[in-house]
Amino acid sequence: MTNYKVIIIEDDVEQGQSIERNLMKIGYSVTSVVSSGDAAIKELKQMLPSVALIDTTLCGDMNAIDTARAIQENFNIPVVFISSDTSDELLNRVAEVNPYGFILKPVNERELKVAIKMAIDKHAIDFQLKAEKNLFRSIAEVKSVSDFIFVRSDRRLVRIKFRDLYFVEAKKDYVTLHTLDNQYTTHATMIEITAILPASEFKRIHRKFIVRLDKIITIKFPDLIVEKKMVTLPIGGLYKKDLYDSLNQI
Repeated sequence: MTNYKVIIIEDDVEQGQSIERNLMKIGYSVTSVVSSGDAAIKELKQMLPSVALIDTTLCGDMNAIDTARAIQENFNIPVVFISSDTSDELLNRVAEVNPYGFILKPVNERELKVAIKMAIDKHAIDFQLKAEKNLFRSIAEVKSVSDFIFVRSDRRLVRIKFRDLYFVEAKKDYVTLHTLDNQYTTHATMIEITAILPASEFKRIHRKFIVRLDKIITIKFPDLIVEKKMVTLPIGGLYKKDLYDSLNQI
């Protein structure tokens, strides 16, 4: 079992000790149990745990929301709230800081185990996606002097030259980049991909497709055919004029 490390921020001593015992039973470590937001920040500067559990009734100069916000701004760990209050007022306040979990008191071992694992796993995914978005932005900034992009696919970075890219296909929160012999799926939006690809070489032809202009062999609205791959792609009505304006025609 993964030995997750947890900081408990709870101003009720008995509650804090009870949560600590439950965490230890399921094999998780407790870095510290503190009673205030200020104390939590000091502890986090010394030892960084895997997750922070924060009681919503926290008192002192920093309330639970302030504490969560400070942790998010200064430390790269997920926050999970613990509470016996489910009022709309509290839930609206909690939503302001987008926590990775919310556990109702009295807390039991199974709920703790599930909530903490889910919070840590989701945080890891979000961190990776943020890194990928930063990578796309970095590539977009230098695209004028590059003729390729690096795409994160199957846990590796793959270099794709623009001239080898035939078309891009949107699939919900992902896009697939099609070359002649391969296809690479990565987490990105069509807007991000459009910002990276040279506008003079690629055109969006549909809400789901971007095509490289010199790979088109024939067009008969509402479709076009991509050379060699011989794939038929749809042309959206909103994109027709922009596509035709981009072509050398006689």
